[in-house]
Amino acid sequence: MHKSNTINSFQLTRWFIDRIQAVELKKNTILHSNGVPMHYYLVFKVLLVTKAEEMNTKMIAERYHKMYGWHIMQSSLSRTLKYLAEELELVKYVRNPFTSKYTFVALTPESKKARDIFVKGKDLDTLPSKVVERLVANGS
Repeated sequence: MHKSNTINSFQLTRWFIDRIQAVELKKNTILHSNGVPMHYYLVFKVLLVTKAEEMNTKMIAERYHKMYGWHIMQSSLSRTLKYLAEELELVKYVRNPFTSKYTFVALTPESKKARDIFVKGKDLDTLPSKVVERLVANGS
């Protein structure tokens, strides 16, 4: 993996955790006292690389399996999308123009910032970004 890809990956992870912490502060609550469930983050990463017209539960589940080699149950995916929509406000539900069988979601403006980090490789001029860059460069 190229160094800039590694940095972008760490930046996205940090961005996601910072988002959770911001929501916790805003709502004056703790969402995760023992770490963030990994599938929340992994589903979010799938969404960042999925075309808008393919953001339905069936396609998201298929992409999740292709990307990670592991299936996600529709019930888990539905709960994860609900969490990303209602708690973190990173996705929104949209009307499915083709069928009522599958739920469609779309990225919010906030989550499009994360896509810029992950997909487009935009650098963030933030302290965590600089710390990650230094750690990757120094290997420590």
